[in-house]
Amino acid sequence: LSSFVAAASAAAVAYSLCVFLPAWTRIGAARWRRTVTVCPRPSICAEGWIEVLLLAVARTTAYAALPYLVALFLTKARVSAARWEENVGSILVAADNLHETHEACGWRVAGFAVLHTIAHFARWLIRRELRAKLGGGAGRSGLAAMCCCAPVLVLVTARALRPRVV
Repeated sequence: LSSFVAAASAAAVAYSLCVFLPAWTRIGAARWRRTVTVCPRPSICAEGWIEVLLLAVARTTAYAALPYLVALFLTKARVSAARWEENVGSILVAADNLHETHEACGWRVAGFAVLHTIAHFARWLIRRELRAKLGGGAGRSGLAAMCCCAPVLVLVTARALRPRVV
């Protein structure tokens, strides 16, 4: 299951990078004049290489996390896991050791979320938009997500750092 999710994540990352293609392709939104500008929509605009790099980090971490979020949920959905093991899908993608897969997916999602948040905050600081963005929908939803994820991450990390009794 892990390799299947990793392949889906790689495909999602490739898709997320399409926005950085030149605008004349009608796929991307990048324009090069004296510097690079990528503005797929007004709320997400990057001017200059540092902002574009930070936007690329934010986009790739968001898209890369999506298949892992699905796997994170499905590995603990007992009925779905049981049905998967009963049908042809289990031949293509083995669902062995679902707890370890769940744990690995959780760590990846946490890492992607932290990198995603740092990239957005850094870009907003550079653009002097931090206060405005945190007051808007994207900033508030991002803060809510991080506030929900942080306690889970703290509890799981504390549990992972505890000495194991043999």
